Amino acid sequence: MTSELFYKLFSGNETNFDWLKSKEIDKTTLKSLENCKDEIYYSQKSLLENQEAMQITIGELKDLIKNLDKVIERLKMQRVK
Repeated sequence: MTSELFYKLFSGNETNFDWLKSKEIDKTTLKSLENCKDEIYYSQKSLLENQEAMQITIGELKDLIKNLDKVIERLKMQRVK
């Protein structure tokens, strides 16, 4: 499985422990993911704990990071001028 496919499937399911049971995942991909299901579970658990500690969802955090990246790019462009 490519990392691009994993990110596409995992995005939005960072704290959804049932996403491997999703009907959107084909059998071949699911078989690949099943080999890593324990690591995925512990990663999701860690993300959920962090989400609760930060009191912000993973999706909101991603949006904040995107916005910060845009601000940083604008500042870099202004510095170049």
